[in-house]
Amino acid sequence: MIYKMVHRNTIFKQVRNVVHSFDPQARIILFGSRARGDHRQDSDWDFMVLTEKEFDWKQESDFRNKVYYDIELKTDAVIYATIENQKNWEIYKNADPFYINIAKEGVEI
Repeated sequence: MIYKMVHRNTIFKQVRNVVHSFDPQARIILFGSRARGDHRQDSDWDFMVLTEKEFDWKQESDFRNKVYYDIELKTDAVIYATIENQKNWEIYKNADPFYINIAKEGVEI
């Protein structure tokens, strides 16, 4: 498979545009190999989206579709975006191993 070389600032800008179209106040945290700097060219992009809003399943589905159609299809980048309410994040970031790892290694963009 041939991968397009997509600059990280391009991905960040596109992710911000999609996220902020749903919630202009949302925080976005890059985590995983891209945040640590040990990624490969074909590594995915992992994002935690923190919002004050409560997203229902339809809104989450719309968000994921927008990520897929607006970013992934145009760039060949694989985006994994988790949406979490800020209140839940404050609880889980010190209790759940997945969230603890994001809090430890994540980089807000």
